[in-house]
Amino acid sequence: MKIQNKKTVSIALLGVLATSALGGVFAPVAEAKSSTKWRNFAIAGGAIAGYGLLKHNKTATIAGLAAGGYSLYRYNKAHKKEKKHSRAWYQQRYGRNWRSHYPG
Repeated sequence: MKIQNKKTVSIALLGVLATSALGGVFAPVAEAKSSTKWRNFAIAGGAIAGYGLLKHNKTATIAGLAAGGYSLYRYNKAHKKEKKHSRAWYQQRYGRNWRSHYPG
C-alpha cells in the first residue's frame, strides 16, 4: 500500500508522538521508574527515526532523532539520580559496611 498524501503521514506521525508523550504524563507516579519511562521514549524515538529513514521522510527522521536524543539525555540523568539515591539508602541502612550489601 502506497500512501499518496504526505500530510496524512505527517499527521499520523504527530498523533503517535503526542499519544506517547501524553501517555507518560498521565501515567501513575508509582507505575514505573523515571529512567524506565525515558528509556522507552528513547526507543520510540529511534523507531520513528528508523521509519523515517526507510520511507525517505526527512521530517520523521529529524523528529525521531530529536525525540530519541533528548529522551536518552533525560534517561541518563534520571538513571544517575536513581543510582545516587539507592547508594545513599544503602549507606544509611548499613553504615560503614554498606558496600558488601550494595548490589550496584
